[in-house]
Amino acid sequence: MILGPGGQNVYPEDIEFELNRQSGVKDSAVVGIEEDHPIEIHAVLLLENGASPEAILESANQKLASFQKIQNYSVWPEPDFPRSATVKSERKSASLAQKGARGSVNAKSRYHSAHQASWRNL
Repeated sequence: MILGPGGQNVYPEDIEFELNRQSGVKDSAVVGIEEDHPIEIHAVLLLENGASPEAILESANQKLASFQKIQNYSVWPEPDFPRSATVKSERKSASLAQKGARGSVNAKSRYHSAHQASWRNL
């Protein structure tokens, strides 16, 4: 669970379910990043070649509740996420959100450089 914007409880699994339904998404992981206050919902996407992360997030955000909307994203550069022994993605790994190209859903520029993030309630 993530303590999301406005103090609501946000369940990453609910957001991942919607992201994974989108065409072009192989897998996703959702984490909370506290760069500024409040915590932002960040999606890490494992995409098929040629998939547009902006289009995917726009479509997913249309179906999510206002407190579940994704503000930032990373595109995972490797063929798969780090996995635990039970084959779950390692959401707690700080490198999961910091590795790869990052962008903001509403940003004019497509990507910005990765930087340190604090993690809470992952």
